[in-house]
Order: sequence, then C-alpha cells, then structure tokens
Amino acid sequence: MNTSAERDFVVETTGDEGTRRLAARLGAALAGGEVLGLDGPLGAGKTTFTKGLAEGLGIDPREVTSPTFLLLHELTGRVTLYHLDAYRVGDAEELHEIGGRDLFRGDAVVVVEWAERVDGFLPADRLAVDLDHVDEDSRRIRFRATGPEHARLIAVVKPEEAP
Repeated sequence: MNTSAERDFVVETTGDEGTRRLAARLGAALAGGEVLGLDGPLGAGKTTFTKGLAEGLGIDPREVTSPTFLLLHELTGRVTLYHLDAYRVGDAEELHEIGGRDLFRGDAVVVVEWAERVDGFLPADRLAVDLDHVDEDSRRIRFRATGPEHARLIAVVKPEEAP
C-alpha cells in the first residue's frame, strides 16, 4: 500500500529546460492510459511541461503548442498524446461534445491544462501536477497521485537517493 508520501512530491526546477527535462523523464516512463491534470497560473510552465512529456514520448516538442483555441491536439509518438486545454471551457459538456470521455478509455496519454476547471470530468485516478512560480526563472512543481494506478509515477519524478 502506498503512503501519502509516496503519492505526493514537490520539486523545484530552474529555467524552461529544467522543467522540460523533468517532464521528459516522466514521459519516457509513460506507457499509455495515464491522465495528467496540469494546474497553475498563467506562465507557470504548463505547456513547457507538456513539451517535455512529448519529448519523452518520442514526439518533437516543437509540435506542442497551447491548444487554448482548439481545445484538443492529438500528437503521435511511441504513444499517442492528447493535449487538452480547459482554460476557455465553459463546462464539462464542451468536453463531452468533442468526445472527451472516450480519450480516457484508450491507450493514449491525456494531458489536461487548467484541470481544476473540469475536475469532475476527469478520472478520479490521475497524476495532478501543480506548477507555480518561485521566481522569474524557477518553478515549484507538485506531483500528486490521486489513485493507485498513477502512484508509481511519483518514483519517476523523485531524484534517486544517494546510498
């Protein structure tokens, strides 16, 4: 059984590159079927984080752009990545209309920016990723597994302990 410490981890990154490297390490460990909910203020690095995930999934990170106006981007790599942005979503019904529930039933990785806006729409078991500014160049990223299926991902983002 996982303890809450095994389901929750906070790390700080420096620069966009630090955030992307951390996310790429996580992306390399994803097999499909995972759901990540990204939250944080404007400019906190949600899209930068998604670029790193894409890189870890074998997708050119230059293909990742904010899907604010389209709601959904589908990117193909070793695993398909669905990148949703709920910033302009009025309610979960809009996600139903684009077949949002079906995205969670497949073998793709689903990343939802502004996840708190559609919390009730998302699967209960997911990896919540909260990004925040520490200063102009640094970010604090909190990873929280909300269920047992995503708890294994906490070990991926934690640095290895020195013996």
